[in-house]
Amino acid sequence: MKNLFFFLLLSATFSFVGCGDDDDDEPGDFMTATIDGNGFEATALIGISDNTFGEELILINGTQTSNSQAIGLNIPTSLGTGSNVIEADDFAITFADDIVSGTVAFFTEGTLNITRNDTTENVLEGTFNFVATAEDSTSVFNIADGDFKVSYQ
Repeated sequence: MKNLFFFLLLSATFSFVGCGDDDDDEPGDFMTATIDGNGFEATALIGISDNTFGEELILINGTQTSNSQAIGLNIPTSLGTGSNVIEADDFAITFADDIVSGTVAFFTEGTLNITRNDTTENVLEGTFNFVATAEDSTSVFNIADGDFKVSYQ
């Protein structure tokens, strides 16, 4: 099921670019992080509300197209603001070191802090830090200082 979430987000990234109503006072959608000490800034970002698997989730995918890296966050809409320790069965959070070659890693530990969950305006904001391990356990990635804001459909 984890791969299904990732590939759903991946295909959506190439279909849309998330756009929200940008107020002059408020910055637009973004996702940034540090991956193993290197900067990541999404050049394509999408947020989609989906309840295909019985629970309504906000599927967020940020892709840095220059190096084909992607971060996927699948967050339940019922999650309130505040800090959340990520457990293995809570959320499907992924990192792709190269979306072309298919190197996908899933979080093994981390935190997700929701600072805004506006279900009226369909905006989700927060921060994240997590460690992701490839399915074959050969590659481990440290994703730190993650920050995002996304308007979802």
